[in-house]
Amino acid sequence: MAVDHDQDPGRSAHRPAIPVSGRILLALGIVTLLAGIAVMAGPGRQWHPLLATPGAGLALVVSAVALFGSAAFPIVLARLAAADRPDIRQ
Repeated sequence: MAVDHDQDPGRSAHRPAIPVSGRILLALGIVTLLAGIAVMAGPGRQWHPLLATPGAGLALVVSAVALFGSAAFPIVLARLAAADRPDIRQ
């Protein structure tokens, strides 16, 4: 069921809302980055034996960067879609 947000006074006309998929991927990226930093710093190695292997923290940081890149796609697409609509142009 489609929802019409054109009449919503709470939505800013200058900035489109961040899609849910972008928020989820961004949150997962932040959690993965924090876990990677914890593993590289030392305390995270006690969580699981596989995290004690060399390069596990770096793999988590690289995965976080990939999640940030994946989160950028829906956010950019939402902004491009909002820029195409004449009633929301900045």
